[in-house]
Amino acid sequence: MTMDNSYLLQYRFTMTFWIFVIMILMTTISAVDQQQQEQTVVEAPVVDNNNSSDDDDTNNDADPSSKTCSTIPQNDDGTATKDCSMDQEEQETKQAIQDVIDYVRDNDGYINEKLKIYRPPDSAVRGIYAMEELEKDEILCQLPWKLLISPENKYLYFKNVEKGEDDEGEEEYDEEEEYEMKFCDSIDMLYQDMKHNLTPYGRFLRYHQPYRYIPAVWTEGGKMVYRDILDPDGKPYHFDQYPLLCDMDDMDEENQIWLQDELWIHADMLIRARADDWILMPFYDMTNHRNGPKYYNSHHIMDYGKSFTLTANRRIMAGEQIYNSYNECNRCGARQYDFDTAQLFMHYGFVEDYPRFFLIESARLKFRIYEEEEEEVKETPNENNNAQNDNSSSESKTATTTTKRVEFALPPSDLGVTYLEKEIKRLEEFKNDNTALWMQTTIETNSSNDHQHNSDDDGDAKSNIVNEIRYKGIVLKQFELDAVLSLFDAVVSGYKLAVEAAKGKTSNVVWVECDAEEWWYTENYEKEGC
Repeated sequence: MTMDNSYLLQYRFTMTFWIFVIMILMTTISAVDQQQQEQTVVEAPVVDNNNSSDDDDTNNDADPSSKTCSTIPQNDDGTATKDCSMDQEEQETKQAIQDVIDYVRDNDGYINEKLKIYRPPDSAVRGIYAMEELEKDEILCQLPWKLLISPENKYLYFKNVEKGEDDEGEEEYDEEEEYEMKFCDSIDMLYQDMKHNLTPYGRFLRYHQPYRYIPAVWTEGGKMVYRDILDPDGKPYHFDQYPLLCDMDDMDEENQIWLQDELWIHADMLIRARADDWILMPFYDMTNHRNGPKYYNSHHIMDYGKSFTLTANRRIMAGEQIYNSYNECNRCGARQYDFDTAQLFMHYGFVEDYPRFFLIESARLKFRIYEEEEEEVKETPNENNNAQNDNSSSESKTATTTTKRVEFALPPSDLGVTYLEKEIKRLEEFKNDNTALWMQTTIETNSSNDHQHNSDDDGDAKSNIVNEIRYKGIVLKQFELDAVLSLFDAVVSGYKLAVEAAKGKTSNVVWVECDAEEWWYTENYEKEGC
């Protein structure tokens, strides 16, 4: 009996022990399974909290020099924080770009392995290039919505950033405020990302992109020379000293200090210059602008709330750059009819390469200028002439020549041609009266470069902060003068080509047959009329 009781006690102890072990294992498995399920539903991009800044100073006085060689202005006078060699800065920028690519891929995004971002030796700016052939409709990149700078992501993105009392959720917009406030939410989201160093994309935009490169945020001297040279009467160059997208009327008194924050101004400018409407997309925003079927080779697809996709709109050969269009893209709408070279300059701060588009409402002129290459085969004497072989008496060499062709959307009128001639005279007189400006520029006239949202040129990014000149006693930046004189050259040369092309072709149909409010919709008068 004693043995039986002892055996029973041992049996009970053993069973209790194993039941306890099994319960622990089940609890552990359940916890791991729950963790995996939580990771499956990704609420927001993975952010690097180790790089988050505890600095809440709205004046943004934190010295970024410990993080990067890139220079950014800390004050209105454009004081740079750090100087370093171009090679070191270039290496840091390359690494920052790779960090953005890795960030996209680590967060369910796709970037085609056939693409590479680099700066060719003969170019001033970076671009996205095809390293292998790409088929029509092949996906170039695809971004989940969570990676975009957009109002929908604003509070989701900042789950680790302290919110104010009024920031408990997404704001409600009335119909009149909706458009503008979406811009403001995107600006705020980008500002917080850059300020707190939340993502590699925010750090790239903060430390490796130039500041104040579009006319809206130029120095007062830069705006003055722009206006005096090209826009004395407000037309036709579309100059607009518009304020920040989120001006003081949109903010309470406490937040108006943001308008003095250089980083907030930078965020505002980046949304203007790099976003599609109010939505900013990593990687895609590094595509350069150029029109024409020879260059424009991508389409973008926006599936709101889900994803953004960039595809090839034709076969792209190895070595070609991936180009987007800021005014003739598949989603550009009415921009294709009236958003000309001067408007592109005002909004993005660069003069587009050919083809260029000119629209002058007061003279009802609308034309494009195309640059075309022609190859000519020339026979030249062969220095090693062999009298016994007539075929060796000469050799063929191919020479490439570049010509410009003007294409009017509507027949130019006598009034339109007269306007062009008067404007050419005015601009040339201005140049003769202000030769000192041209002596200070660093550009070469009639030059052409590829351009993108930010003229992604880190050398210029440094010079636009350091170099200063004066116009009528007011300070402006070197890059501002160079940009305005580039536009000056494009306008004068374009107008001269149009005057020459209009000889013997003038007609007053644009004033007689065309509606005053809708004439500019016409792209080809011979086919469409007005």
